[in-house]
Amino acid sequence: MLRRIKKEVEKNMPPKVEVHVTVGITEQQKSIYRQLLKKSTIEKGTSVSFYKNIIIQLRKAVNHPYLFDGQEPEGADEFGEHIIKASGKLIFLDKLLAKVKKD
Repeated sequence: MLRRIKKEVEKNMPPKVEVHVTVGITEQQKSIYRQLLKKSTIEKGTSVSFYKNIIIQLRKAVNHPYLFDGQEPEGADEFGEHIIKASGKLIFLDKLLAKVKKD
């Protein structure tokens, strides 16, 4: 079996650069997030798995609201613009890709 290491293949590859960008969330995402927090304060679970589940649900709300049942508008196009407009991350990505494509 032959193995090639990245530094052996490309000698003058620039170092990896990471850029962390803070992006806001849409009103729909905020309302779902608030509902989940309100629900968790009412139930007050005592187990670790309860709190892990709440964290997973909050992460889903921040990623995209359509990950929850009943959030997608009725009769909307399957791959329409509404998918981008519903998530703050996708709005940012859409703008970023348009800029990169233009440049």
